Amino acid sequence: MAVACGAGEPVQAQLRNKPDPALDSLFERLAKAKAPAQAELAADAIRRRLARSGSDTADLLLARANGAMVADDPALAIELLDRAIMLRPHWAEGWNSRALVFFALDDLTRAMADLVEVLRLEPRHYQAMMGLGAIMQQRGQIKAAYHLYQRAQAIYPLYDKCNEAIEKLRPQVEGRDL
Repeated sequence: MAVACGAGEPVQAQLRNKPDPALDSLFERLAKAKAPAQAELAADAIRRRLARSGSDTADLLLARANGAMVADDPALAIELLDRAIMLRPHWAEGWNSRALVFFALDDLTRAMADLVEVLRLEPRHYQAMMGLGAIMQQRGQIKAAYHLYQRAQAIYPLYDKCNEAIEKLRPQVEGRDL
């Protein structure tokens, strides 16, 4: 059994780390966009691409979890997302969606753990950086939040929420001009 499980690991690792040229191209377009409308088109395409798990079942579980959140049933949403993550443990968006539920429940420790996993799986996930930055900011870790916002800004320079967060924290981190 151990040999069989061990033999499958390199295949899973290859699948997990398999480059996605289309996604790479979208992130490049996002970083180089000159106008907000251009950037938003690239960001929407990235969100749609990340939302696809490669499993119809996992995608359905995510959709139902979103419905559970709309119906104000976070316990069901977490249960559905747990199942989606079990099916597709290397799907960053499954982890990100569950982090959003934990954040809504003010369970910042579990939200933070899921966001760290998102960034391990997809280091360019600027929304996860923003979420993790918001948690750090809430916890008084201003410099850590600021650096996360800067990382997100490098990926999505025209992201208004990110730029506003940086400007708000800049005086606390870099000081004020005299």
